[in-house]
Amino acid sequence: SASINRGKVVYETYCLVCHGEAGHGDGPISSEAGGPFAGVRSLVTDEVVRRTDGYLYGVIVNAQAVGRGLMPRYGDKIRGMDRWDLVNYVRTLQGLARNGGGR
Repeated sequence: SASINRGKVVYETYCLVCHGEAGHGDGPISSEAGGPFAGVRSLVTDEVVRRTDGYLYGVIVNAQAVGRGLMPRYGDKIRGMDRWDLVNYVRTLQGLARNGGGR
């Protein structure tokens, strides 16, 4: 629970603006919400759910290195256990979406 709570703080600081409150890729600067950035990925799709925790960690550290070229790298901003806390929080968003509570 402490990890998820910390992950939520990190998510709201760095991720929500693009990925949206529930992880659907509809954050305020995404084109889906009227912003300038097209192609913001939903974090709650079946494809992302099937990715490993290590993959999600790698995207946080250096998105370009794992094929997410449009996403900036956050390895210099999100450090240490905050990375794993963020992975845990994204998994929580995915669980909420699967159970109908993600919107």
